[in-house]
Amino acid sequence: MSVYPVPRHPDGRAPIISDSYGYSPKRGRLHAGSDMMYRRKVCGGASLPTRSKCYEMPRGTPALAFGAGVVLRSERIGTGDLVTIDHGGGLHSEYFHMRNRSVRVGQRVLAGEPVGTISYNPIGYQLSHLHFQIRKNGTRVDPAPYVAGAQVVDKPSSMIAKFMVTALFAWGAYHLLD
Repeated sequence: MSVYPVPRHPDGRAPIISDSYGYSPKRGRLHAGSDMMYRRKVCGGASLPTRSKCYEMPRGTPALAFGAGVVLRSERIGTGDLVTIDHGGGLHSEYFHMRNRSVRVGQRVLAGEPVGTISYNPIGYQLSHLHFQIRKNGTRVDPAPYVAGAQVVDKPSSMIAKFMVTALFAWGAYHLLD
């Protein structure tokens, strides 16, 4: 089971990918992940330089573990807090631009468990967002196919985590937690 790395907005809106993986002529390099935010209800037809009129990320929105795994990295870097989770089979997910982290290295996490809070804005003109990356056998790959069928949860809680543990054991997938 996989969970979208950003929960549903409190008013019910689902998160979207606002800037996708691929070569960016504007940056002159590969944008090696997906930026996730919420589209505003009223946009006003803004262009990319003023996209803050079209997108938002409420302060304190949790970043959620994409899948069950073990935390490999949990540290502050120049662009905010970073968490990396090893999901096994050479698959790692990475969460950038967080204000703080709620996991530590070596900790086991479940899909949908909060790993930190989004809303770190390292450069004044950038809009706060979650930058989500997937690495397969050490190589950064497009995360969109991995989150395409992921469940968007309303809000994370210990109740969701308890439900997921129960579901994992019920399905005989307890080996994921070893």
